[in-house]
Amino acid sequence: MAPNVKRKGFGLVSAVYSEVRKRDGSKSRKYIVSSNTALTAREIVKNYRNRWAIESWHKDMKQNHGYGDCRSANFKAFEAHINFCLAACNL
Repeated sequence: MAPNVKRKGFGLVSAVYSEVRKRDGSKSRKYIVSSNTALTAREIVKNYRNRWAIESWHKDMKQNHGYGDCRSANFKAFEAHINFCLAACNL
């Protein structure tokens, strides 16, 4: 199990961190927090890695393939726009 900590405004959460020593001798920490206190540290990191892949995909789609550019209120038009964006990504 990952260590549980109580955070103001969130309640009980599980937190994991990695620590890296920089070339100048200082330390840098990266924290990952999960509201699921039943997860192990390894599971928290695995879930974060999977989530980050989805976030990166969305960023790429918005920046390079027009994913966020549809301004239509019509669902069929929006659906067609998404399909064109996915086709552009695959090409």
